[in-house]
Amino acid sequence: MLTGTLQMMGYEFFFTFDKEKLSLIPKEEEKDDIRHSWFYTKLESGVLAWPGESKFVEEDFLYGRTNETNQVITFLTNKYIQLYENNGIITVSILAYFFSHSDRPMINRMSFNGIELNYIHPINHAFEISYRPEEHDGKINISTYDFDSTTTEKQKFSVFGKEVQVYFGITRTTSLSIEKPPLALSSSMVFHFEETQDYSFLRELNRIAKEFIQFLCNRRNIRFTKIQLSSSKGKVGQFVEIGEDIEVEMRPLKDGRYIQQKYIAGYEGKILNDIAENNLYLRHLGKSFSDSRIIDAASFVLRTAAFEWEFSRLFSEDKWKSEKRKNLEEEASKELERLIETSTGKLKQIYKDLKKSAISYLSLSQKINQIFEEYGMTVLDIFGRYMYKLNNVSYDHSEIGERIGKQRNNFAHGNLDKEFINESLLDVVFLEQIILAMQLQYFGIDEIGTKKIINEIFHHNLAL
Repeated sequence: MLTGTLQMMGYEFFFTFDKEKLSLIPKEEEKDDIRHSWFYTKLESGVLAWPGESKFVEEDFLYGRTNETNQVITFLTNKYIQLYENNGIITVSILAYFFSHSDRPMINRMSFNGIELNYIHPINHAFEISYRPEEHDGKINISTYDFDSTTTEKQKFSVFGKEVQVYFGITRTTSLSIEKPPLALSSSMVFHFEETQDYSFLRELNRIAKEFIQFLCNRRNIRFTKIQLSSSKGKVGQFVEIGEDIEVEMRPLKDGRYIQQKYIAGYEGKILNDIAENNLYLRHLGKSFSDSRIIDAASFVLRTAAFEWEFSRLFSEDKWKSEKRKNLEEEASKELERLIETSTGKLKQIYKDLKKSAISYLSLSQKINQIFEEYGMTVLDIFGRYMYKLNNVSYDHSEIGERIGKQRNNFAHGNLDKEFINESLLDVVFLEQIILAMQLQYFGIDEIGTKKIINEIFHHNLAL
C-alpha cells in the first residue's frame, strides 16, 4: 500500500494506492464542500438532493508524491468511469501508472520484456559456449555476441500522426550475487519516438505492442514482465497497466507455436501500422492456446468474420464480376434511385431495400473458393491435404467452402434445428490457418516464409 498527496480538479487530497485502486481522502475542512458540489444536486429551494449527476475525473493524468519513496507517481485516469464516494473517500478508476524521480518527465523510449519475446527473438542466438570435454578441467567459456549482431534493423510505423521506430535487441545482465545467475539474457522490443509528455500516447503504444505479440503468438494471453520508460537522459520508470494478472502459457512456446522475428524481418513496421489503425483482425484469437482448441458457435462465427475481413483487404469484390454484370447493376441502381426520389412512405422504403440488394456480393463459400484459387497450390494445399487425409475426409475446395458457409449461416441465424455439419469442424480449424496465410500475404511475406510460419505455429512438422 502506497500513500501520498496529489491534486485533482482544484483540490488537494491524501491518497492510498494498492496497485489497483486509487482512493482519495480530502482535507477535513473541504470534505463537505467536495461531497455536496460533486455528488449532490442543488435544487432551486436550496436543498441538496442525492444522488446528483454522474461525476467524472477531468484530468487525463494525476501526479502524486509518495510518502514511502518520495517518488512522483503518475496515474493515467479512466475518464469514462464515474467517481465513487463513500464516507468522504473518493475512488478514482485508473488505467495505468508509473514512478519517476521528476514531475511530468519527458519520455522517448518504451522497452518491452517478456518470456514470449525471449522466444520470438531467441536469446539462445546471442551467445556461444566453448569447452574441451577431453580435458575434464571444468572450464566452460560463454561468450556473448556484440549488440549490433543481436539487434534487428529499425522499422517505422505511425501512431496518432507521430513516427515510431521499432527494433528487437537482447540485453545482458551480469551479477556476482549467489542468488542470481552470473549472466542473464533477455529479449526486448523497443519503441523509440520523439520526446513527449502525452502519457495516453504511451498507453496506446502499450496496446499496439501487446496486440503485436498476440498476433505473433496466435493467442491473447501474453504478458510483459517489464515495460521500461526512458528519456534522452536515461531511465525514467516502469509502466504498469492495471488489469488481470495473466499466467504465462509455456506449452505453446516450448512447441514452437509462435512466429519468429526472422520470418517477419523488414515487415514489423507494416504489421504494427495495421494494428495502430485497427485494421488487423485479431478478435478471433483464443484467450489462450487451450481455449483456441475449443470450437463453439461464437468462435466459428468469429473465424468466418476474420476471413471476410481479410478477404476484403486483399481483394476488391468487383474484381470477380464481369463488366456486363457491373454495368447491369449500375443501371438497376440508377433506376431504383429514380423510383426512390418519386415515391413516399413504405413504398419508398421498399425501393431503398431493393437498391441494397441490387448489388450482388460474393457469398462466404465463393470467397473461400477464390482464396483457394489464389493460394491453394502455392501455400495452402500442402497443409490441407495432410490435415484432411489424417482425418479421413476428402480434401475438396468447393465442399470446404460450402460446408463453412452453410454452418456459419446456421449459427448466425439461430437455426438450432439444423443438424451440425460434422466435417465443418475440421474446416474451421483449417480456416484459422487460411486466415493467417491471408494476413501474411497481405503484409508481403513470401510464400516460402508463409509456409514456414504456418508449419511452425500450427505444429504440422511437415518437410517443406
